[in-house]
Amino acid sequence: MTKKENDTYEIGYGKPPKSTQFQPGQSGNRKGRPKRSKNTVTLLEEMLCEKITVREGDRTRSMSCVEAILHTLKVKALKGDPKATQMIMSLLKQAGMFEPEKDDKQSHGGVLVVPEQMGVAEWMAAEKARLAKQADERE
Repeated sequence: MTKKENDTYEIGYGKPPKSTQFQPGQSGNRKGRPKRSKNTVTLLEEMLCEKITVREGDRTRSMSCVEAILHTLKVKALKGDPKATQMIMSLLKQAGMFEPEKDDKQSHGGVLVVPEQMGVAEWMAAEKARLAKQADERE
């Protein structure tokens, strides 16, 4: 800059000297805005989706950490570990993939109402016949 340019440029509030202003194409914040810290859910998701190498017998295979954990859980359950079996059953129920069969023989209490046209003995005979018919249909 020449002296003439400095004379026409008025320095004051909001108008710093040209020599101290940022040059074109150069930012005042070279490092940029700092990245935010990751929350627990994001860290856990990244950690469990990370690929690892697992050896299965003679060969190696790449899989996510979650897949490796589930594979280990499956192997333990197949070996008879009751905690692993319970964990797999719990995961299946949560995923909606497993519904235990309802046993009709189990009674959860309640009130027995016998129609007035039938006596108790007649109703018992009809109920036994109905249960026998259901058993035949299952087979």
